[in-house]
Amino acid sequence: MLVWGKTGKLRQSPGAKIGRNRRPPISVLGSIRMVVTTRPLRITKWQALRGFVTACERLDSRSSRRIPGWVEASKLARDFHTMGQAVLKPLADAYDRSKKCLFPLSDPLDARFPLHRQLFSDREEVYSDWLQWVLQQFSDPRSLGHILGSPNFARLANPEEPVSVDREIRVEHGYAGQAGRLDLVLRQRSRRLIVVEVKTRAYEDADLEKHAGYTKSIDSPETEFVFLAVNPPDTGLHGFRFVSWAEVCVALRSLARSRLGSDHVLSTALILAFVGAVEQNLLGFVSPESASLPVGKAPRMLDHLMRAERMEQRDGKR
Repeated sequence: MLVWGKTGKLRQSPGAKIGRNRRPPISVLGSIRMVVTTRPLRITKWQALRGFVTACERLDSRSSRRIPGWVEASKLARDFHTMGQAVLKPLADAYDRSKKCLFPLSDPLDARFPLHRQLFSDREEVYSDWLQWVLQQFSDPRSLGHILGSPNFARLANPEEPVSVDREIRVEHGYAGQAGRLDLVLRQRSRRLIVVEVKTRAYEDADLEKHAGYTKSIDSPETEFVFLAVNPPDTGLHGFRFVSWAEVCVALRSLARSRLGSDHVLSTALILAFVGAVEQNLLGFVSPESASLPVGKAPRMLDHLMRAERMEQRDGKR
């Protein structure tokens, strides 16, 4: 059997042998395929392997050898349910405050966007088109940088020039040996300030390889590359910076409350509709007033609403 030695190298464990007629057991662990064998082992993802081995060593050193029984499992389930129930009241209060702050509109979770077939999570082009329109509603670089988590955007952009938001921009490099298309580009004239790659579905490491081509196509020190997805990747982003859909929604919620004047009510309603579609179809949130609210989602939803509330309060003091 191959084990990870203290020197950082794989070695064969003493006394571990495999018969000639026995097939080696195989275990698929994340992105690493481990085969118990006496032959030389070829592994290219050493960093992922080191992380897995380290996690296993920590778990093994802290956990009991005894296998938990139904008593422990039942206690865990009761504790989990109690924790969720304790969050329901604060969640209902935060949700009520959000609806009042967004009057004459309401909270984005009020509408049932999962019923809209066009907004299924696998329709990335729909969310990219809608995000383009949402970004076009904000003319100042500070708000745009706020949405995309880029404080440098306000510093690099010229406040006297309009910001254009382009879709599907063809570039010379993408995947190896192929051209590419950028989902979103925020620019001022010929200056490409932010490139956004949009992901709404689950993705693999191979889906991120085109990022190297994108950064090669736009060789400018002032261009920032943003990877927008639900969850962060386990590997590098080839020059891109991860931004979560949850962060974008929190920023849009806080900005929407300052746009409720008579001139922006309709556009703000559509922005909040976009937030609701993302939160329900991509993040899995539901209305706290729904009878089908999963208790396990309550803590995450409460944190989401409280972050938007704190951000709006902080921005209002500036």
